[in-house]
Amino acid sequence: MVNDREKNLLLKELEEKIKASLKEIERNKSRLKELMEEKQAIAGETGLHEEEMPESSTGLPLRPLPKDHLLEEYISQKKKQAPVRSGFFNPEESAWRSIEDNDDILSETLARLVAAQGKNDRAIKIYQKLMLKYPKKVVTLQPKLKN
Repeated sequence: MVNDREKNLLLKELEEKIKASLKEIERNKSRLKELMEEKQAIAGETGLHEEEMPESSTGLPLRPLPKDHLLEEYISQKKKQAPVRSGFFNPEESAWRSIEDNDDILSETLARLVAAQGKNDRAIKIYQKLMLKYPKKVVTLQPKLKN
């Protein structure tokens, strides 16, 4: 069995642990009070009420980040510059655009391919545009135009 002296030592040790735990609880309590005051100050600045505060996955309310005016200005500029999308990708529309004539893309190879497909009128137009675009190549393109 434990004698009186050992009991007293154990009791004193337990009392010290209890006192240390109480001090830690008081520190945590004061920190919690500071955080609650900070939360109220932030909620007052932004106009958020207790029930409007966003919550984390643990169910505790999240503190909103302080406003950074430079960041807010950058975001507003990006929103103004954002390109307007015409809609989602439509494969049928894309297929129709792929078979439309595109006069921006001109080359001798394209002219030869179009001619090989039997679209001679289009091939002639391509050769004519190439001669206008590259006058030095008229000598090489002219014979192909007659074929």
